[in-house]
Amino acid sequence: MCSAEITLVINELMASNNTSIRDPQGHYDDWIEIYNYGVNAIDIGSMYLTDNLSDPTKWQIPGSNPASTVIPAGGYLLIWADNDTSDAGLHANFKLDAGGEQITLFDSDGAALIDSIIY
Repeated sequence: MCSAEITLVINELMASNNTSIRDPQGHYDDWIEIYNYGVNAIDIGSMYLTDNLSDPTKWQIPGSNPASTVIPAGGYLLIWADNDTSDAGLHANFKLDAGGEQITLFDSDGAALIDSIIY
């Protein structure tokens, strides 16, 4: 599937989370939600998420556990942006800036842009 056919968007995010959702460790960490608006499931394992466009491969979504990285058609996946990569679950190696920034999702080649959001 080429990146032009990838039906993923950065749907929601929470910077400076204090009360909305807790991560598996019980912390109120920042999070990013990816939505699959397509009709087929998509495995986002090996794709990249970044908060720094000059570093598009800042954090690679682990590709070793499809059970945690496949987003069903019409489904959502939450990624914790807390810089706690050793924690269980999907934890990016960056936090979200409460003052705003750009979050970008790249395909597994680290170059093909899938979606980007400025907040």
